[in-house]
Amino acid sequence: MEQEKSFSLEEAFKQLEEIASALEEGNLSLMESLEKYEEGMKLAGLCEQHLNAMVLKVDQVVKSKEEMSLQPVFWKENEA
Repeated sequence: MEQEKSFSLEEAFKQLEEIASALEEGNLSLMESLEKYEEGMKLAGLCEQHLNAMVLKVDQVVKSKEEMSLQPVFWKENEA
């Protein structure tokens, strides 16, 4: 990556796809290929971090929902 900057998951994945395409074309020098590979590995790690954070968030939402559904509901006699 040109500079260490923060990418969203979508941006990082798009950059990763572009790097993979450039490497697959085979028109890069060995040094350029190595630089692209290194950049791609950093982006792959960033994607993994984003995905892990999303999984954690989903787990928290599911757990919160489960806890809510386990709460007893008390009705007043005149509300039922």
